[in-house]
Amino acid sequence: PGDTSYEAGFQTLHGLGIPFCRMMGGGFWPTEQRLYHDDPHEFFRRFDAVVRSAERNHVGLIPSLFWNESTVPDLVGEPVSAWADPKSRTRAYMRGYVRDVVGRYRHSPAVWGWEFGDLSTVTVHVRRLREKIELDAAHPTVLCTVWGVGYRFDIEPAVSR
Repeated sequence: PGDTSYEAGFQTLHGLGIPFCRMMGGGFWPTEQRLYHDDPHEFFRRFDAVVRSAERNHVGLIPSLFWNESTVPDLVGEPVSAWADPKSRTRAYMRGYVRDVVGRYRHSPAVWGWEFGDLSTVTVHVRRLREKIELDAAHPTVLCTVWGVGYRFDIEPAVSR
């Protein structure tokens, strides 16, 4: 609760000309997410302090909203399979959390955007696509990685098959 090291971190980022940072927008594990569940007022007091510090230091934030798959079901007393049920307490919790957090900071100049998921999600999807469209997924020629940019779809290798 008393850790304000983010203040020095934002000052350092600003001083180095680094315009933004990605940050967790909640807890990945149930023990980390429990504060919002048990005491949302305290959760938002802490989150507000981080956002205000970023605003003061002119650092943009990209909060990541994702959890370990068991985090929310554990908090609401459901099995992990509840993610598949749109009427579950798990899905209701997730919708409420996203609505509360995104809504609260929608006008903050520090919040540049929101990340829902993580980079490994993209990597897994690209790997699965390559397994379906490439002759050799380990050596792609159709869905190619462009380092520092993203991915490029090269239609020529696919057409010449």
